[in-house]
Amino acid sequence: MLSFERPNIESLDEDGLTALALAVAAGQTSAVKLLLECQANSQPLGSEGATPLSYVAVTGSLSICELLLRHRADPYGPSPKDKPIDVKFNPFLQSIQRGKVALCELFLKNGASFSQHWFNTACADGDLSICQLLLKYKADPIGISSFGEHPLIIAPGHGHLSICRLLLEHKADPEQTMEGPSSISNQTNKTNHDEKLYYFNAMQVARHPEIVALLSSVRM
Repeated sequence: MLSFERPNIESLDEDGLTALALAVAAGQTSAVKLLLECQANSQPLGSEGATPLSYVAVTGSLSICELLLRHRADPYGPSPKDKPIDVKFNPFLQSIQRGKVALCELFLKNGASFSQHWFNTACADGDLSICQLLLKYKADPIGISSFGEHPLIIAPGHGHLSICRLLLEHKADPEQTMEGPSSISNQTNKTNHDEKLYYFNAMQVARHPEIVALLSSVRM
């Protein structure tokens, strides 16, 4: 009498990927659904540390993302959100940096949260849609990240006029200061001689005439 062994759905291919990870990367929603119904691990670590949700951040498939989240896949990947982040290991941060607005909102609706640094990164990237979305979910337009930066220093410094407008609409203060190394700005309000730090604001990092004019109009 013939006997058949049940295949191991967690077995790895030569690249260290499970069947679920391959199905997600290929955008095969029906295969993903079937594998999850067969109790496949929703967040196996690949050989490089990526999870299936990491591939969703690339493909942008909302249906697959919903399936994985429903089966308790972690939107932060293997790295806790309060630890140093490697973008390729963090599906939610990948989605932010890739500008996948619908995917980011799906993560947020499922309870994902973000740090001030993540919002500041979106401001640095100049991604207006992502910044609008994060502000909708209570990003702080005047919040200072763990790196000592705030959005209305970052956006003018990177030349993003539309982000500056958005931040000002949300009551960001162009007079708000931050401190940093003297190399960042050659104009200073005051100097802390003990720590060799300068205090500067948005006007002092703005180099584009349109941004300077915008910030000046707010200060008048």
